[in-house]
Amino acid sequence: MVRARARTVNGLQMQFSEHVARLTAQLYGDEADYPAAHIVEFRYATDGARIDEASRVDGVAEAFADAELRPPIGSKGLGVRRRSSVKALGIQLGRKHDHLTGDQTEAALDAVRAALACGYIVMTALQRDGSLSMRSDLDAERVWAVAVGNFRADGVRTFGVNQNVIDHLDRHGAEALVGGLLVDGVVEKPTARLVELGGKYAQAGAMVRAAQTDMSLPPAVETLARAAADQGPYSAYATAPRSAPRSPGTADHGSGLVTGAVEAMLMDCLMGAGFDPHELMALSHEQHVELVRQAVADGRVPAEVGDTLINLKPGPMTTDEFLALVDRVNPASADA
Repeated sequence: MVRARARTVNGLQMQFSEHVARLTAQLYGDEADYPAAHIVEFRYATDGARIDEASRVDGVAEAFADAELRPPIGSKGLGVRRRSSVKALGIQLGRKHDHLTGDQTEAALDAVRAALACGYIVMTALQRDGSLSMRSDLDAERVWAVAVGNFRADGVRTFGVNQNVIDHLDRHGAEALVGGLLVDGVVEKPTARLVELGGKYAQAGAMVRAAQTDMSLPPAVETLARAAADQGPYSAYATAPRSAPRSPGTADHGSGLVTGAVEAMLMDCLMGAGFDPHELMALSHEQHVELVRQAVADGRVPAEVGDTLINLKPGPMTTDEFLALVDRVNPASADA
């Protein structure tokens, strides 16, 4: 169980990286008590360097929490949304949002930061073999775009992460968010939508960690990141004072245009069929289509998926159309 209390250090609100440190210690415990079979993960995840890495994105986490508690006018939350997407925390609080005390507002922001930290820690653990390196210079705009563009879509599921790991990530994110809101009286009881939202915030935290490293991100992830960057850049949130109302329409992306979506889906399909991503990058649309045809004939791609992709015409599509396409090609994502 992730404990959401202990939110302050010497009376000051905890930053995102401090939550990462606290929750890492809570989840991993002492090395002497840790299973020998997983000691590599323990030592990697609890290394002090991980906290330093997390501190580099404190600003991104703060802007994210503020935007979800106080969404732009006319918006239901950050990110690329389906019509059924769970709404931002500030929207879910409804009229109560306008009557929160200062302490409750800080508690709500802190609960979001804690949920982000849960996902960040899980993604860090998945990188335990040391095969990935941190990017030398933090690109906050990119980290923001990858996290915001994907956390309400398929999140880490696009990386092929084991479902048990995803369930673990979602559960801890939900406990952190809901627990923090309950303890300080921001809400009186948990709801299914708040539980779902906590899991989504943990997904965002995991995407933050992924974007900090040199790991190769799936084309679909990059496509949604570009849409997020175009429609709601980090700079618009990082510089906005909390007391000022935000301009309308910067975070609801359903009607925005996504470029490169068709090629992203073709490449995702072909990579899943075993083709080398570096070789695919050098090929044309027509060559991608021909490879999909071959993969269908070889039984490496389901015929229905292949037919859908082969018949797509290159060009921009709305984010609603793109997400609908993802659901058609990967039905599991629509049910997640």
